[in-house]
Order: sequence, then structure tokens, then C-alpha cells
Amino acid sequence: MSRIAFYAPLKPPHHPVPSGDREMARMLMRALQTSGFEVELAASLRSYEGRGDAIRQQRLRQLGERLSQRLIRRYQRAPLTRRPALWLTYHLYHKAPDHIGPAVAEALGIPYVVVEASVATKQQHGRWHAGYQASIIALQRAALAICLNPVDRRGLTEAVPTLPQADLPPFIDLAPFESPGQTRRQLAKRFNLDSNRRWLLCVAMMRPGDKLASYRLLADCCHQLAGDDWQLLVVGDGDAASEVRSAFANHPAVRLLGQQPTPTIAALGQQAELLLWPAVNEAFGIALLEAQASGCAVIAGREGGVAAVVADGQTGVLTEPRSSTALARTTRELLDRPQRLAELRRCAAEHVRQCHSLEAASQRLRTLLQPLL
Repeated sequence: MSRIAFYAPLKPPHHPVPSGDREMARMLMRALQTSGFEVELAASLRSYEGRGDAIRQQRLRQLGERLSQRLIRRYQRAPLTRRPALWLTYHLYHKAPDHIGPAVAEALGIPYVVVEASVATKQQHGRWHAGYQASIIALQRAALAICLNPVDRRGLTEAVPTLPQADLPPFIDLAPFESPGQTRRQLAKRFNLDSNRRWLLCVAMMRPGDKLASYRLLADCCHQLAGDDWQLLVVGDGDAASEVRSAFANHPAVRLLGQQPTPTIAALGQQAELLLWPAVNEAFGIALLEAQASGCAVIAGREGGVAAVVADGQTGVLTEPRSSTALARTTRELLDRPQRLAELRRCAAEHVRQCHSLEAASQRLRTLLQPLL
């Protein structure tokens, strides 16, 4: 069994704060294991630096370099059967460069692979120029870049024309979303919901920046959404929770449910008809996949990698980016066409099962990585 050294510089899989990044890191490790690889979490150093602080970026680079030398010594002392045959880094970009993997892979003579790498050329001379250069060096040494978001391909090609690339559709474990959850009656009683209204759903972390911008657009959408036959259920929490509460404060049809475990999110998705999300600068959106797996159609802004997980016109509808008016209009149109909405919901569950399951990702990873070994 081939051994893979795994590293996620942006957020390690055991990070205490939940996010789509953390979840995808965990899912990648599971998919690799399901593919037949032995996976080792090689490092937990979080290289993310979000303020453009040059001194802190230098300190993180030095920590990474020391850790890489320590790993090289440990691996070189280990029996060949305990050494990694491949190094895989998940989510590499200028704010979270990999200061460990390229040096270890070169010292051991093993392939270096990145999953979900992106290049922002404007940072070439910006506040994160050191992280940008480190990421470019890592990509130049990579044997393969696996793209979860097809939007990243162009930037990678421009920065490193010789870099081999391949696609891996984002994926989730379907089990929690296919099992019957709490009934509509139980959920209504638990969260004080109106079971006679049609439930709309939103699931997202409440963070400053793009997430908060999306929430504010969603609040505007609610004020424009005609009719009194719906109720929006918002699942999420985070540092911007107070701002999100303020945005929805004057709308009686919105219920803020706080952070909820996966089984509850799955049950809500099974009972809701639509998930709404403006998707400002969204990479792709794990919550969009989870909703579809539950049989909930999606209306989202056509931005970032959202089109990689929502099949427009088949599993949901993608609207004009950052337009609360388009979001409200499309939602009302679908609510007024129950047969069309039912068709989207059926297709959503089937599409995720075929294209975005853990099993499908495991097969794809085996196909991509086995030739490198």
C-alpha cells in the first residue's frame, strides 16, 4: 500500500473552527484512504497570514523550513516501507503557501502534488509577494495540480505553463444526506417554525468579508421576495453573527437557527424546497452540494466555482452575480412552478450521487495518482 504525506497549509483537518476548507481537507484524506492509499498527516503548521504582515510571513516561512528539515531527517531514518511515496498539499495560494512539502518531496525524490491551488498575479508585487513567490516555486516543482474549481485553471496555466493539470469535482460523503432525518413536524416543533409555509434554507459560516456580503444580499432578497408563503431558515454562526442578525432584524419570515450538526442540516435540506445563497466570491460551496444531496434545489449567484457544483437548469438556477433582485425574482418564479421545482429537486440528488460522491472522488484520485507512483 502506497503511503501519502498530506498537508493543508490553510487549515489543518483537525482545526477547531468548522469551515468548508476543513471539511474538504478531511474528505480528501478519506477519499485517499478509500482509494487504497495509506495517508499520514505530515504537518499541522498553519501558514495562513491574512493581514499582509511581512514579518509574520517571514516567521511562518522560517518555521516551515525548520519543520521540513525535521521531517526529512525523520523520513530518511525510517524504513522504506514507512516513507511516503508521494506528498499531497491541499489548498495552496499566496496567503497560505507551502513551505514544507516541496523541500521534503525533493529530498526524498517523490512526486509533489497539489489539490486546489490558485494564483492571483496581482499579488506578485503586493503585500503577499513572498507567499506568492513561495506558491509559484511549489507549483513549478509539482508533478500535478488537481483542480476542484475549474476557474483556477487559467491562472495556473499563465503562471506555470508546463504544470500538468487535472479536474476533480468537489465531493461529499452522501450517507448523512440520504438517511431519513427528523420529520417536518419534529423540526417545526424544535425550532418554532411554521410548517404550513414553504421552507427556504441557507447554510453558511458567518464571517466578515465575502460571507457577510452574501448574507447582506440575501437579506435584501428577502425584503424583495413577494408572497407570505415562505420562511427562510438560516443555519450558521461565526464572528459576524451580530451583523447578520442586524441584516435580518426587520424580516419576520427569517429564522436564525445557529450552528447545527450535519444530521440536522441534512434533515432541514430534506424538508426545504430551495437553498438560497448569493455566493459572493465563492470557491464552490460544500453547503450547495449538501443541499442537493438532501434533495433540495439551489438558487445561487453565478460566481467563482459555483457552476462546478450546481448544474444550471438541472439541479438549480444560477443567477446574475451579486444581484439580490435576480435572486428574489428567480426564487418567486420557482415557488410558483411546483412541478418544475420538484423536477430540480429530484435531479439534484441524483446528480450529486453520480458526480460528487466520496466513491466517485476515490476512483478519480486513484486514476490520477497511481501513474505517478
